[in-house]
Amino acid sequence: MSERVVVESLAPGGEGVIRLADGRVAFVSGVIEGERVRVELGRAGGKKLQARLLEVLEASPDRVTPPCAHAGACGGCDWMHLERGAQGARHASIVRALLERALGAAPAVEVHQLDEREWRRSRARLAVRVDHGRARLGFRARGTHDVEAISSCWVLEPGLFEAATECASWLATDRERRSGELAVAFGVRGGERVPVVDLSLDRDPPPAFFARADEATRGDGRLGGLRLSLAGATKPAVLGDPRPIQRGFDGAPLICAAAGFAQANDAGGAVLATRAAALARPEGAKVLELFAGSGTLSVALARGAKSFASIEASADAVGCARENLTARGLTGTLRAADAEAVELPRDLDVVVLDPPRAGAPGAMKTLSRARPRRVVYVSCDAATLARDLSALAGAGYVLAALETVELFSHTSHVEILALCERRRGGAA
Repeated sequence: MSERVVVESLAPGGEGVIRLADGRVAFVSGVIEGERVRVELGRAGGKKLQARLLEVLEASPDRVTPPCAHAGACGGCDWMHLERGAQGARHASIVRALLERALGAAPAVEVHQLDEREWRRSRARLAVRVDHGRARLGFRARGTHDVEAISSCWVLEPGLFEAATECASWLATDRERRSGELAVAFGVRGGERVPVVDLSLDRDPPPAFFARADEATRGDGRLGGLRLSLAGATKPAVLGDPRPIQRGFDGAPLICAAAGFAQANDAGGAVLATRAAALARPEGAKVLELFAGSGTLSVALARGAKSFASIEASADAVGCARENLTARGLTGTLRAADAEAVELPRDLDVVVLDPPRAGAPGAMKTLSRARPRRVVYVSCDAATLARDLSALAGAGYVLAALETVELFSHTSHVEILALCERRRGGAA
């Protein structure tokens, strides 16, 4: 049975919030706040009541026809129905509302959206499933673990999806079933950008796979490198150099660890590093970076700092960060350790952290004890950011600046920068 409702707002996950005739609140994908729509009640997703969009009766002026043929079925771009220029305002509204609820107040959000020529993604992680000689490559279908096979990806830079498709085809040369994930990005060979692939599988590839991969990664082959991880194997197989190379904030190459974290868009990563350094003000300061990865932010934070140190769990990423700093004539103390568990010194001026989506509750405790003058928190999840900043507020910090950076155009995902400053006489 269907109902006609008005979309009240957009939730942090990108879905619309609606109120049903019986007073219950439900969530529906593919809508914009203020629209009048017809929906039918679907399944309960955990604690959330889900509804399915049947028809848009009165559309928002910001609604557009998705330019991708796979929009709606593919789970990759949940805001492709929303005009791109209007997405930044929605990101800012959602982020600020969450932080206002958590902290009581939040500053206006400074929004950074990418140039029309630079918003496409320079890396992606896709799902791959092979069955009876046929490979399915794509993103997970919305709300499921099923692979929604796609024939192209409109938001990727040219060449990436084609490389992923070719690699997936090498897995379909026998009748065995296999599944896994395939990450594709750009590396550099001979000064030219070439795709690199990181593949993880639940079982061995077919016998012909390695011959084809070897051919593709040799000489002037189509791939710069390939890394293959198999379930139960102690080490990955590596052909060529599978490390992604991004453009740093200074325009110089930035080496990233294979299978490690890197920003999804080169231009967005450069903006993120530039803005993190602007908020941190590292000149003449003692700076510590937590969850430092391969040094995307480090190369900006170490410039002019009195001292720079970083902590990152992945030894491979630490090695890449060291290369990136050295290539720029920068120095620092880089440690491979758990940023959630390391006790921090009490003489720091600035701490910058960029934790995973789960946030950094352990680091909030150590930061509260160390009490640096400034904390710059880079987050990809507004809800965990709100939780962690609440802990900092309890330790005497105030949220002084808030910014968003577009890295995943056409989605509800956004990178957030929050500057917290210690109040005079704040809690010890």
